[in-house]
Amino acid sequence: MKNKAAKIFFAVVMVSFLIANFGCGKDKELTDDKFYTKIGYTLQLCLDDIFSQSVAGKPGGTWNSTVSGPMGGTITITGTDSYSPSIDLTTCDMVFDMQSVPYTHTASTSSEEWTSNLTFTGPITYKGTYSSSQVNLSHLSSNFTISGSVKYFKTTKNISTTGSIVLNRASQVNCTIFGNSVTWK
Repeated sequence: MKNKAAKIFFAVVMVSFLIANFGCGKDKELTDDKFYTKIGYTLQLCLDDIFSQSVAGKPGGTWNSTVSGPMGGTITITGTDSYSPSIDLTTCDMVFDMQSVPYTHTASTSSEEWTSNLTFTGPITYKGTYSSSQVNLSHLSSNFTISGSVKYFKTTKNISTTGSIVLNRASQVNCTIFGNSVTWK
């Protein structure tokens, strides 16, 4: 009897260990949908950091300048932006020509754990309007390169692809990266 109880205890401990460390189900699987969502979200964060660090707070007008990326690389910013304080609205019609711009993002919640280490190269638009209460921006490129990796829990997937990007932001984000369409809020 003592031996049987020890075996049952061992089995319960092992099952608990496996579930805690390896999950039980597809929620921890790095599907293509999750992979491209993480890539699109990381690109969105990078673009917003570039805008915040290099454009926001400066006088509106015509842009033609080269700046450092948030984590390295260079970006040539061209186009125009303006701010209307009476309606709290910023309007942008810009291109960020990114040259080897690395960007890393890590997120860890009770339901997700992921890190993206990506490098962006190529021209992409930063076009539309935004205010403190709404966003209507589009980011488009027909020749954009993304290289690097996304780690989701214990699975890592690599990417090194050049092609078309469409990222439209309003009440939700609709994104197509190299023909893979994803949506998030």
